[in-house]
Amino acid sequence: VQTCALPIFDKLMEAMDLSKAVGDRKGEGHCLRLLAEAYASVGKLVTARKVAEQSRQLSVENGAVLEAAVADMLFAGVAASMGKLDNAIEHLQAARDVFRQTAVLGNSKVFLDPHLLGSFVKSVMRVLSYVDVVREVLLGLGEYETHNALDHHTDALVCGLVTNESLYLQI
Repeated sequence: VQTCALPIFDKLMEAMDLSKAVGDRKGEGHCLRLLAEAYASVGKLVTARKVAEQSRQLSVENGAVLEAAVADMLFAGVAASMGKLDNAIEHLQAARDVFRQTAVLGNSKVFLDPHLLGSFVKSVMRVLSYVDVVREVLLGLGEYETHNALDHHTDALVCGLVTNESLYLQI
């Protein structure tokens, strides 16, 4: 993991080292996600993407399903910023699937953090704004088939947000 000359990076690296030292793999994954967010915030998108993927992998390995979903949302935002819309959509759909699963498990007293759902919605909306721009360009170029394919992706991303009333009732 690269370091930057800002104090937050030093603190996050220190926290990650401490997590490693005590064998806290979930904490290590969380620190990696926070590092990825910090890298994204200073425009180091390639590094943010690599670190987000490491965070997601550790979270999956350790059964931290919601943390993995948050890493997917971060990964999606970074991918969208890099112009990799297919990759962004893929990661948002993975996060959406986790939130759907969590909401279903919510009947079994599994906690769904409202902040995470809000972050997910914001990530979806960010990617959709990029998709809207691309769709307008495609219409201008007469690429109707590709335009329609993006409509399908938009519908897939939004379907669980608007129609799944049980997701909102859980909060």
